[in-house]
Amino acid sequence: MKQATYEKVFKTIQSLVEGETDQIARMSTISCELFHAFDSFHWVGFYRRVNAQTLKVGPYQGGHGLTPDVNRM
Repeated sequence: MKQATYEKVFKTIQSLVEGETDQIARMSTISCELFHAFDSFHWVGFYRRVNAQTLKVGPYQGGHGLTPDVNRM
């Protein structure tokens, strides 16, 4: 059952992002579709590296994301 859900959501995501060149828009769509496809997912999203020392959360779906301190990693 889970495999079928993955296959279905993968096809949906492919069709929704086809032709979209904006990476933030693509990540938003992917996060949204995955979050709503699986009841067990509490948070789905991306951390983007915006400079050598900073990761920014987003886009995402679910509870609040945190901006990690890269120096502690």
